[in-house]
Amino acid sequence: YNVAALLCYLLWPVACVFFLLVGPYNQNRFVRFHAFQAAFLGLAGFVLAMALLIVTSILSLVPLIGWVVSSLAWMAYGGGLLVLAVLLMYKAYNGEEYGVSVIGDLAIRQAGNQS
Repeated sequence: YNVAALLCYLLWPVACVFFLLVGPYNQNRFVRFHAFQAAFLGLAGFVLAMALLIVTSILSLVPLIGWVVSSLAWMAYGGGLLVLAVLLMYKAYNGEEYGVSVIGDLAIRQAGNQS
């Protein structure tokens, strides 16, 4: 089940849907937790990317400084998301239910609601 939990982060969103629909994985609370957390993390990442796109589009109107700040913001976003995903994959593979702040709480509730 540890590999299934890891794949939820690595193969998002396909693995999340697969493991939530196919048994015996959908019966395992650990796998469901990581599938929901990966799904919520992906959605939160998408929303954050859209917000960052709007802000950096406005910043890019400022010559040079705006471009540099926009580039640094996108690198920080991408790097931060990559580090978080690798950390969550590591924790999942080692059998830990490591929850990310608000997203982890939502995932715990969702994983506990289904049997």
